[in-house]
Amino acid sequence: MNKLLKYTLGLVLLSSLSSCITDEPLINPTLGLVNDVRQQGCTCAGEVMPPVDPITWNDSLEKAAENHSLDMSTNNFLTHSSTDGANPGDRIRATGYKWDSYAENIAEGQATQDEVMDYWLYNEKDCKNIMKANVTEMGAAKTGEHWVQVFAKPK
Repeated sequence: MNKLLKYTLGLVLLSSLSSCITDEPLINPTLGLVNDVRQQGCTCAGEVMPPVDPITWNDSLEKAAENHSLDMSTNNFLTHSSTDGANPGDRIRATGYKWDSYAENIAEGQATQDEVMDYWLYNEKDCKNIMKANVTEMGAAKTGEHWVQVFAKPK
């Protein structure tokens, strides 16, 4: 079975299960969407971004994203600072991940992963985070209506 067919079947299966799941599993579709953009290159607010290497999934970065999406959903806010004052680097470090560089995208209210990717690609800073050549791994999470992507490069 070719890669595109497997990916499409995975999306169909995910969408058929989404009514039963409150927090979407984000590994395959999100990583695929991000790597598709990274490998093709894109334009971020008028600036042409050349293709960059694909990235891999990291469970610690997923945990950092999950913790922040839960905090934002529970406390009804949208910002890069946690309710305890932690920034993305602090949250990543708290999972045990030792980072050399990192970036974070947040969003609220989008219904699907395609919608949130469109939102992030429309916003210059978020788009550039997706296209950063100096990050090699990512994790993502959604709790309620709050989405988080965390990108990093380990030390």
